[in-house]
Amino acid sequence: MIINRQTGGSSINMAAFLLLALAAVAPLKIEAFTISSNRMCNRRSILGGSIYNDELASPVKYNGKEMEKSVLFMSEDDDDDDEEGEEQVDEEEEEDEVTTNDDDDDEDHPSKALTTYKSNLNPRRISYDDRPGSSRPQASIDVTMKFGGSSLANSECIDRVAKLIRDRIRPPLNEDGSVSEEVPVRPRAVICSAMGKTTNSLLSAGQMALEEGRVDIEALRTLHLGTCQDFELPTHTRKMVGKLLDECEDMLNGVRLIQELSPKSLDQLVSYGERCSVRIMAARLNQLGVPAQAFDAWDVGVFTDDTYGDAKLLPKAIESIKERFGSRIDPNVVAVVTGFIGE
Repeated sequence: MIINRQTGGSSINMAAFLLLALAAVAPLKIEAFTISSNRMCNRRSILGGSIYNDELASPVKYNGKEMEKSVLFMSEDDDDDDEEGEEQVDEEEEEDEVTTNDDDDDEDHPSKALTTYKSNLNPRRISYDDRPGSSRPQASIDVTMKFGGSSLANSECIDRVAKLIRDRIRPPLNEDGSVSEEVPVRPRAVICSAMGKTTNSLLSAGQMALEEGRVDIEALRTLHLGTCQDFELPTHTRKMVGKLLDECEDMLNGVRLIQELSPKSLDQLVSYGERCSVRIMAARLNQLGVPAQAFDAWDVGVFTDDTYGDAKLLPKAIESIKERFGSRIDPNVVAVVTGFIGE
């Protein structure tokens, strides 16, 4: 199920929702970052649409509960949003305006449904004017990190992100050999989008199977299996990724034969990108000495309603996520979770 990241009128994506569940044990603090060279650069503090002081001494409230310690690090990349007709903005500009085709002709045509589905995949962004202060918390903190598609576009990008995560867990020494002042963190969850423009490519493959009767995902095979090869990932990881791609191809062949691509089928189709990327990221982290395990979002308790293509998170998801992370997931193992799907 694809999740609509417009939650309760404010733009909180699935990464933030997951952290809200974890915040029952450790109060909440959210920060955004961009990747520059090999460092994480904190840029803005956010909670939904609210701006608040970066000091831990200034708590915020969510549903009447004070939150101030746990942190969500979010990349600010494009996250597979660059659809034709969407306004492009710089980091400091106002929200993207997602445009849709208002032409109601042929509304029952399968291609019309595909266009509508694509428009629902693009979340609004929040614009921020304030910068956080320079002060840092003095104790190690639990965090949730979220990386979009542009941050994971290829093997080089994945390697950079994996090393960034490693270095936030165990900050390296300074160039002069002195101990770094960087505050170590413990990532409870690392949330990953599909690699690069994989989501767009999957939608295009669905459209080609529907309208032209052809199935071709060789470019996606090259990207994902090539990344596995670049890192010399274990055989079982390559087999898992290959199996997901085989399932994707089989599904597209079904679309080609029956000439139908429903919202439910589209949800399944676009899920393959994230499910491949989290397995690759978890394997790379393990290679770097960071214990990690890949999870599909439903395995960590993310439940939604049954509105395919535009699903809302159910209230019970908070409790189910708390239960999974509290009793089933080792806090010293990084859970690498899909970012945009649920059950």
